[in-house]
Amino acid sequence: EKKSIMPLDASTIDVYKSTDVVMFMIDPFRRETFSYVVNSLSKVPSSVLVVLLLNFRDRVEEYSSKIVVSREEIDKFVTSNRKEFEMKTREDDAMPYPEDRICVFECSLLNCFGLKVLYEYLNIPLEQQKRRMLIEQLREVNQSLTESRRHTKEYVTKHDYASFKEYTKKK
Repeated sequence: EKKSIMPLDASTIDVYKSTDVVMFMIDPFRRETFSYVVNSLSKVPSSVLVVLLLNFRDRVEEYSSKIVVSREEIDKFVTSNRKEFEMKTREDDAMPYPEDRICVFECSLLNCFGLKVLYEYLNIPLEQQKRRMLIEQLREVNQSLTESRRHTKEYVTKHDYASFKEYTKKK
């Protein structure tokens, strides 16, 4: 009996579980790399930040005639997705800011161009995570504060000095 094994990839498991940021590498000389991003972005949860790394910056001038995905096309895609994201998440304080949600950086892995920007950017998911925790703590504190106010009002309306004196005489 022959058994088939299902491959484990993004289509069969939740690769975004407990993820703060996702990076997609785009090769401007290969359209399918950008098509993959376009098709995959809708699967990324809205709480996860997305970085598009436009690679091969060192080759763009020299081989400009061979570019099949322009920076303008990518920027247009990013702008459109930011607007769509902003419309969906306007009311939720815990969600990332639209300009952080999806970013594009040019880079070259050959000469390390753009890696400093990426390094700096990675502070944003960390700070975003801290922000979400603080917002949750603030919600809890506000709920506790509301509860304390309610209990205080109840206590004030139910208790008077005459009742207190009667209570202490009984002891």
